[in-house]
Amino acid sequence: MKLSIITINLNNASGLRKSIESVVTQTYTDYEYIVIDGGSSDGSADVIIKYANRITYWVSEPDKGIYNAMNKGILQANGEYLQFLNSGDCLVNENILAKVFETLRTDDIIYGHLNYVYEKGIRIHKMPEEKQLSLQYFFNHTIAHSAAFIARRLFSDNLYDESYMIGADKKFFIEKIIIQNCTVQNLDEVIVNFDTKGISSNPDYKVRKNEEEDRTFSLLFPPRIVKDYEFYKNSSSEIRALRNIKKYKVSYLGFRILMRLTQLYQKYLS
Repeated sequence: MKLSIITINLNNASGLRKSIESVVTQTYTDYEYIVIDGGSSDGSADVIIKYANRITYWVSEPDKGIYNAMNKGILQANGEYLQFLNSGDCLVNENILAKVFETLRTDDIIYGHLNYVYEKGIRIHKMPEEKQLSLQYFFNHTIAHSAAFIARRLFSDNLYDESYMIGADKKFFIEKIIIQNCTVQNLDEVIVNFDTKGISSNPDYKVRKNEEEDRTFSLLFPPRIVKDYEFYKNSSSEIRALRNIKKYKVSYLGFRILMRLTQLYQKYLS
């Protein structure tokens, strides 16, 4: 079996239905489909039952979070590659998997682009070429989890870190691509329509994301690299602020004063 598609869900029956329908209508058939529901109370189980004859394995029971649910799916998976299509996310069209696997794939991680779906329209979010996946790239970015196909063998020595709420997939990609030098391939295809109303729309998301990224670099790298990461992160924030000088008509002197006051305040807090 070439592919295992894993969908996790919690109280998102309408999004789950869209995800399932985007899978079961694929012209490509060499896949298994695994649905892990966290014991939803909104009728999600009824949606799963409706499509049960097209689902290889499913369960509806309480879990310990996003990555615990994903790990449950991984332990049931038999495919050569795994794709994590979260509830609400949809494969971009019915032929996309056939297009992805019309060519023999041997790389550890293959990945494509995704569409951000907003109420007012769609915006494509392109992933970088393979050669751009440096440590510096991962300082501020990652590759799209739902648009990636990950070799099952990469999970033989470790699953996702369940102590993370939202950042374990980025930690996994850094471990595999940067530290272990796994092979990667960019497909240059849009794979998924990404639901922007998911966890990333939560106002606490950005704070938690930054906290978990800081934790990842502290865990995986020596202090000298962590120092570079912190410098790059702070410099990026300053560059974004510089770009806003003209937009908000702030003088350069005023900008420097504000930056210095911010630095002093952060030093005071520490």
